[in-house]
This record gives sequence, C-alpha cells and structure tokens, in this order.
Amino acid sequence: MLEQRGYGSASASSTQRGLRLIRDDLTSGLPTGYHLDLLSDPCVIILRRPDETVVARFTPFTDPEEIRRAAEEDRESEESEPDG
Repeated sequence: MLEQRGYGSASASSTQRGLRLIRDDLTSGLPTGYHLDLLSDPCVIILRRPDETVVARFTPFTDPEEIRRAAEEDRESEESEPDG
C-alpha cells in the first residue's frame, strides 16, 4: 500500500509551487527516468515514462511492487521495439 506520509525533503522551488513529493524509497526501484505523478489527478497514482507519457494509473492502495513491475515491463517493451 502506498502511504502519503514521510515525504522526502522538498526544495524551495517545489515547495513554492505546492508540489507533493513522495518518499525516495517508493521510487528508488523504478527504472531511470520513470516517476510517479501525484498532481495531475489526486485520486490516482500515475506512472510516467521519462518523456512524460503515461504508462499506467493505479489506485492509492496499490502495492508499490506492482508499480515497479509495471515500470520494468514497460521499459523492457520500449527497449525491444525497433525505432520507427
């Protein structure tokens, strides 16, 4: 279950913009560049690629391992697709 407590330290600029940060240990298992968007829709957790495209949406009660697995599967499928 993803919990919204114990946020990591925020920089002054992110605090001023009102960004909600998540703890580092929730994203440390994601492939490089993948991140969780908690701002676009406060009712869901959005997994995004480095280019900001949406990979998947999850409920706040999703196991973090499921999110990591989805990111890994997406990265692997992106790497295996030939450039077009």
